[in-house]
Amino acid sequence: MTRFVLLVFGFLIAGCSGAGSQLAPAPIAPFDMGVPDAVLLITGGTDARLEVCDCPSTQTDGLARRSGLVRSYRTAFGHTVLLDSGDFFFVDPAELRNKYILGAYRQAGYDFVCLGDQEWAMGSRLGGMLQSSGVEALSSNAGGVASKPCPCSRAIRRQWGNLKLAFVSELRPDAMRFFPRTELPPAVWPDNEVFKQVADLKREGWAVVLICHGDDADATDLAARSGADVIIRGHNTRTDDAARYVGKVPIVKVGGSETVGVLAMKFAAGGVIAVEFRAEPVDERWPVDHRLIDIFHEYVREYDKALGK
Repeated sequence: MTRFVLLVFGFLIAGCSGAGSQLAPAPIAPFDMGVPDAVLLITGGTDARLEVCDCPSTQTDGLARRSGLVRSYRTAFGHTVLLDSGDFFFVDPAELRNKYILGAYRQAGYDFVCLGDQEWAMGSRLGGMLQSSGVEALSSNAGGVASKPCPCSRAIRRQWGNLKLAFVSELRPDAMRFFPRTELPPAVWPDNEVFKQVADLKREGWAVVLICHGDDADATDLAARSGADVIIRGHNTRTDDAARYVGKVPIVKVGGSETVGVLAMKFAAGGVIAVEFRAEPVDERWPVDHRLIDIFHEYVREYDKALGK
């Protein structure tokens, strides 16, 4: 126990002296397209993973290095959006890590999170968790139970001069098949509600990214029918190495804590004209953000306390 306290003290000092905006960014490999108009950093299906062990000098696959990756990309590219496609909570709503993950995401600089089935499984607690976290949430076709409305946006917009990029989401009903019986599921509106939203945004000159919380067939269907420029497929734990296409619409599949999906985009006349996708491993190339290590230790202390240690 004494060793644990000394480790925590050491990491707190390191966090104060070298964390956050003081991180030295790692170099970023250039894109074949040249300088993109915007870059999306995409995570999903991380199941509330904070860190993998109590050894930050060598560990990979954790939020501390993910934050270092994000800060490195943001140093290289000005128009960068960090988002999570859903299932960032653990599948068990009672899991202690769920209490810490949104605070960790705020520290890592997430622009927004998309609500999936594992988030909605929090039931009436979800709204309060989102409000207290300060992290913006997206849910275009699902809403909280009437007694506990959820403070989430139906669309999220980012604009840089003439570049206009909007995000919407669709939670497919089949993704809710293992929803816990102890909670009321959210109301889910039909496809045409999201399709109308996409069409309205396109008329206003926005390029539209649709986040699909469903399977590959769902993503293919949305690429064919929704009118969106790009489909992000969440609700999985594996990241593909490249985009696949339905007609001219790219689908990128991102999942698991081991990688961050990186989508570079070029725009023209309210649409996306070119994309380039890579799966970026969360490995030792990236600097460690010790603020996230501090959050991990807060979690460990509470976990040990609950076990009576």
